[in-house]
Amino acid sequence: MGSSKWVATARKGARNLGKWFWRVLKGKTPRHELEGRCLIAADEAEHLARQRIAFLTPIQEPLLLISQAPRSGGTFLSQLFDGHPQCHAHPGELDIGHPDKTTWPRLSVPGSAAEWWEILFETDSLQFFLKGYKKSGLQGGEARLPFLLAPSLQRAIFEEQLRSRTVASPRDVLNCYWTSYFNAWLDNQNLLGFHKKWVTAFVPRLMLCENSVAGFCSDYPDGFLASVIRDPRSWYASARRWSPEEFGPLESALEHW
Repeated sequence: MGSSKWVATARKGARNLGKWFWRVLKGKTPRHELEGRCLIAADEAEHLARQRIAFLTPIQEPLLLISQAPRSGGTFLSQLFDGHPQCHAHPGELDIGHPDKTTWPRLSVPGSAAEWWEILFETDSLQFFLKGYKKSGLQGGEARLPFLLAPSLQRAIFEEQLRSRTVASPRDVLNCYWTSYFNAWLDNQNLLGFHKKWVTAFVPRLMLCENSVAGFCSDYPDGFLASVIRDPRSWYASARRWSPEEFGPLESALEHW
């Protein structure tokens, strides 16, 4: 008899939860109800993370890096790779450089996971995770899109990869980083499927530094560095509007060109 009451109570609770969830989907549940609820159990979140780590997709393809003077069309070119079945396409601007994103990182091997993580981790990923992804630009009003890449999960994958692989070169560290990035990105629709040939990414200015180009070529002898050369007239008009302080004076703009 006690068992029957428990089943009835459980069924009633399930029905109530189902009705609440339906109200959420319909947008009829007040925001304060969502904010006050724990929407996923801690043990389920932990299981989700461990499942992802248990069934990782290794990323070790060469890097196709797009880099040139700002306002030359690099963002547009990089977006052409989005969703390509043979590419792991990095969204936004790559920020693994050190001490800034326009400088190719120098990774000391041997080294520590903490040291490498501090250099490579992209702080924009945290902002995108918390606030959603939004492309910056001259025009406002772009919608923010969900970006489900939890930094703590990415770091856990990164450290697990370093423990399970032989790390003999900076390229090995970078492969671990890319594996952590694309596998921790839980709503990445292009992780599985076709055999991948490239990791693609974009960062402006890096190709303007000889040492950074040399560092990239050393770590990725099988990689590819692509630069867009825009018509100088339209480039100057765009660059000057984007940053009058930096590109307003013609002589200053010509240094970038």
